[in-house]
Amino acid sequence: MPYATATPQTAAAPVMKLRASVPESAMTAELLGTDREGLAIRFRDDGLAVTVGYLCLEASELWLSSDNGETAPAHLIAQDVESGLALVRPDISIGSAIYRFGDGATRAGQSVRVVNGPGDPALSCNVFAVGEFAGRWEYLIDEAIYTVPACDNWSGAALMDMHGGLIGVGSLFLELPGGGKPVYGNLFVPVSLIAPHIDDLCLHGTRRTAPIPWMGWMVQEHKGALLVVGIYPGGPAGRAGVRIEDVVTAVNGAAVASMSELFRTVRAAGAAGCEVVATIRNDAGARDVRVQTTDRNAFFQALESGPIN
Repeated sequence: MPYATATPQTAAAPVMKLRASVPESAMTAELLGTDREGLAIRFRDDGLAVTVGYLCLEASELWLSSDNGETAPAHLIAQDVESGLALVRPDISIGSAIYRFGDGATRAGQSVRVVNGPGDPALSCNVFAVGEFAGRWEYLIDEAIYTVPACDNWSGAALMDMHGGLIGVGSLFLELPGGGKPVYGNLFVPVSLIAPHIDDLCLHGTRRTAPIPWMGWMVQEHKGALLVVGIYPGGPAGRAGVRIEDVVTAVNGAAVASMSELFRTVRAAGAAGCEVVATIRNDAGARDVRVQTTDRNAFFQALESGPIN
């Protein structure tokens, strides 16, 4: 599998290693593990750094390490479930270099660089596409940045424009759509999704906007159907009677045929706490279930059991 090639032009000083310890009782421990490692990117003079949210979700301890070997405990400042990014800050000052956010539109074919380790050279990449991404964990963004060729150590990696501006944070390794042989690349979350909310996130830990409704299920497109592949015990969908291997066919009377269509229709119902009527089908037939949605952040803080897969 081809990987991105290194170029020495871009310094990696603002990129720090991130290590997270998560209790075994945490809801995400089974899916994401209890010892997580990735990267965080310093973008402000006070040490504030951005990373991909799943690295520090439900973490009991966070540690950051700079390119010169300094290590410090850190705190989660905010978990932004809408963008899928998080803000962290070391408890003591380590390092001083920062990346400023880029200010241009990202487009297919654009030359970019990936910095995926403290002190490492940048990797030369290209933007494969900019478009929608829907993840089965009820995650939806409109302008995900897909890059090729693939790079390893992508979690929290810095995606840079050719002017040295930070434009994305590494989230996934995945196969990209295309004809012929498989094409592998990475998905980066645009920092533009979190930039307008940073002040509120630092002050309140969340956006000062109505939280999006959360169903508490994992849904995957499978053979032309929306299949429930996971239920969080004690969550809204589970309490309403939805089960693994149910097929979701409609929300509030509107047919849904894709994950993105499903998530958008749920969000259109209102803020977290609204009731959503999901039409589901299984071997016993079709039925409507009324799901009282909730705020995902509140659920993660309240429950400690892991998801059923």
